[in-house]
Amino acid sequence: MTLKLGHINNRAIEYLDINDDMSNLTSIVLNNWVLFAIADKEQMPILNKFAEICLDSNVLYVCGAGELASEIDTEFDSAIVNRMIDIGEWPNNSDAFEDTAMTTFHSDFDEGFWFATFVAAHPTIIIKRVLVANLTQHDYSNRIIELIEKFNFGWLPPD
Repeated sequence: MTLKLGHINNRAIEYLDINDDMSNLTSIVLNNWVLFAIADKEQMPILNKFAEICLDSNVLYVCGAGELASEIDTEFDSAIVNRMIDIGEWPNNSDAFEDTAMTTFHSDFDEGFWFATFVAAHPTIIIKRVLVANLTQHDYSNRIIELIEKFNFGWLPPD
């Protein structure tokens, strides 16, 4: 079950603890959404399955955070490329990736969440939801609530 934590920039912010059980993720309907994924080294074995589920749910933008921020980005990019190869879209079609999810990773947690809420965009679809998917054993919900409050009062991450 997702927790509704607030709104930023006309985007609903929802939080979901995964804890190695992806059934909660597969049971929710996701539309017009950005993923802010948090993972640490212990979650490396489940990243591929996690990426596949999110791509099946039409994620528009992926922002990785935590110890595995870069690996989240890489895993999603690999899954996207493999899908394009499987359907014969790549390397033959130079426009094959225009409708796929964009991916980024952020070593600064606060900046990454700010990016997910203010910057992440799709060229033709208005993003209405940010799902914070916490794959770690640590609870980040209070930190996200604090960031929502700071962002809504105009706080910007340092350059």
